[in-house]
Amino acid sequence: MAFRIHESVVRGEIDNRVKGVVRGKIWLHGFATPLTLELKGNAQPDLAGCLLIFTNPQPPVPMLRPEELSLEQRGTIGDLTASRKVRVPAVPMVEFLDWPKEKGRPPSRWANCLYLEWFSEANGRVVIESADYELKISPPEWRLTLEEEAQRAKQAAAGLDNFMQILSDAIEKQKRGQKDPEAEWDEHDYEKLMKESDARTDKYLELLDKYGDSDEAEEKIAKEMGWLRELTPEDAEEENRRIEEMNRACEEALNEPPPEPEPHREGIDWIRTKDGDLRHPL
Repeated sequence: MAFRIHESVVRGEIDNRVKGVVRGKIWLHGFATPLTLELKGNAQPDLAGCLLIFTNPQPPVPMLRPEELSLEQRGTIGDLTASRKVRVPAVPMVEFLDWPKEKGRPPSRWANCLYLEWFSEANGRVVIESADYELKISPPEWRLTLEEEAQRAKQAAAGLDNFMQILSDAIEKQKRGQKDPEAEWDEHDYEKLMKESDARTDKYLELLDKYGDSDEAEEKIAKEMGWLRELTPEDAEEENRRIEEMNRACEEALNEPPPEPEPHREGIDWIRTKDGDLRHPL
């Protein structure tokens, strides 16, 4: 899973005033020295050419797995922007969390969010995301051309693709050598299947974390997970036939009268109500 460290941030700075390089320092709760960044690439246009200084106004919290986070982050950029649009609560958080269901969704509003994502050699994908930070952005010393912006987007996408490939390789590693489902399995075989399932879950959660749960995101996630595939005319016909069979079986099951209970199990598995319906004794 990605390292999400925004709640542990005290303050930080991101410097993209040298084109093609993003450097930075991030002070984290519980760490004596700051985390340093040395990344290849550029930020999105709102931060490209700028020095960003940010402060977390909330009390920072201890980081989970602090021993696994390298304080020297070298790698490539992901998406680095201070203008990502997100929905945030329009009421105090306590009221937002306790909002009555009968009132519908709790009120929210659109806000700019600081989103810093990079892919490091030591920790893979690392993310800082918050709409609460206090930001100071210097005037840009240079601006991205249209060609450079296209290259930046391509580089960010490549970083995510490489990270997803690592997760896909982990799935394939667990799939190799698995027995036929019809064969007799032992404890080792089931353990290997569970590891494959864990690897698939990790990849899915990363994609959900990256893209969210919109209709467009669902299609992206399905494609990355391999759930979408081009069907040949023969495969499409077979798929439609199976769906029709399943629908027909479900319809027949709904029209069948319920089976009569076993008389000797009355009072144990079933009782009859005053209306004549069957219920479990409990």
